[in-house]
Parts: sequence; C-alpha cells; structure tokens
Amino acid sequence: LQNGDFEDVVEPSPAAPAAAGHPGVPDQWVCEAPESVKVFEDGAASGRRFVRVADSRIFQKVNQPAEFRGVLRIGAKARGHGALTVAMYRYERDTGKNLPTVVLKTFPLEAAEWSGVEAAYACADDAVLRLAFHADGRLDLDDVTVTRPAAGCPAP
Repeated sequence: LQNGDFEDVVEPSPAAPAAAGHPGVPDQWVCEAPESVKVFEDGAASGRRFVRVADSRIFQKVNQPAEFRGVLRIGAKARGHGALTVAMYRYERDTGKNLPTVVLKTFPLEAAEWSGVEAAYACADDAVLRLAFHADGRLDLDDVTVTRPAAGCPAP
C-alpha cells in the first residue's frame, strides 16, 4: 500500500479542486467524491498529515501477487463521529470485471482521540484487490497498513 500515512497530496483535478485551505487529496488514493475528502496538517496519529472523509469512500489497489494465498492484515488509526467500514473491492485479473465486494468490518466511532482499527482478508483466488474505507459520518484516517504474515506465523 502506498501513502498510507497520507503525507503525499495532489490536486484532484481542475473540475474538482481541493477545498480552500487544504493541500489537496491523498496521492495514490481514489476519492469517490474529492470534495468530501480533506487532508489536514495538524493532529495526525503519525507523521504530519491525516485525511478526513465525510460521507464518502476512498480506496487504493493492493499489490499482492496473483499466486498469493494467505491473509492480508489491514490496520489503521481512526477517529470521528459515525461508522467506518473496511471493505475489499475485487476484480477479475484478466478482464477487470467487478466481483462481489467483501465487507471486512464496520467500526462505530464516537471519539476525538485516535484508536486502532484492524481487519483481515483471506486471499483465496487471484482477484485484483482494492482496499476501501467507507465513511458514514465525518471520520479521520491515518497510518493505514496492509501486511502479510511472515512465513510460519499463524493467520488471525
């Protein structure tokens, strides 16, 4: 996963520029509604920046090899008011056809302080994956990671 700490930003497009006073949208992430995604520079869980998603979705491709069969562990820091759903969008590797989305976990959030959220996805085929965060409410995200257990470690 790239830019899980949201430190790198880009201007989304001339048609949908970043909100005034914000540096842009997070690089490497697809924002369903760029006007609903803002990067802030103070108060991050780690590093300098975090992202706020308001009633929208952000997602990014996960670069796992086609032959990988195992568990991907997803971690992030979150805060805010609403519900955060962690999901995995799936696509056929050869055709790009949409496959059913897998909802991994939904976290109710009502906190001003950062807390850890974790989920796991078991790779059972060669589908192309995109990690997605659905925000129902106004939620902050930071420090997103996707890891594979080291050889010999048990799956969750």
